[in-house]
Amino acid sequence: NPFKSELHVQTNNHEPSEISIYDLVSRKLLLQMFTGSAFINTQQLSNGIYIYEVRSKSGQLIRGKIVKE
Repeated sequence: NPFKSELHVQTNNHEPSEISIYDLVSRKLLLQMFTGSAFINTQQLSNGIYIYEVRSKSGQLIRGKIVKE
């Protein structure tokens, strides 16, 4: 899952969702609303490991780690 300057997010439904990206000390660095899918500009993030959360309007939560190169 390494990415460079843009991150693609896609859900299996078309309800409003939000993605949050955190650094490893749990500081929220980015929050973006989207429906279905989105391309997120991540040029402001340094190379490293980040934690993401995708939360749908219905409350479904997906968490994981991503790596920026």
